[in-house]
Amino acid sequence: MVRYYDNKQRPSIQLPIELTDKIKNEVKRAELEIGAGDQIIIDKPENVLRISGLILDAYEYTKNDEIFKRK
Repeated sequence: MVRYYDNKQRPSIQLPIELTDKIKNEVKRAELEIGAGDQIIIDKPENVLRISGLILDAYEYTKNDEIFKRK
């Protein structure tokens, strides 16, 4: 669903969906920041709860089998 990068000073997650302007605004509204490579910086694990809607969007995206089929 999400990829977690364990950097002791700046842990972050990366979503499998493209970060559109709407999603970036949602991240900023949650008082989180976007780092290099569209990674969302989460200083504390509980900060993920601030973007629970985006986590659910990522889950819905990964449920679609058509995305992962080989062409």
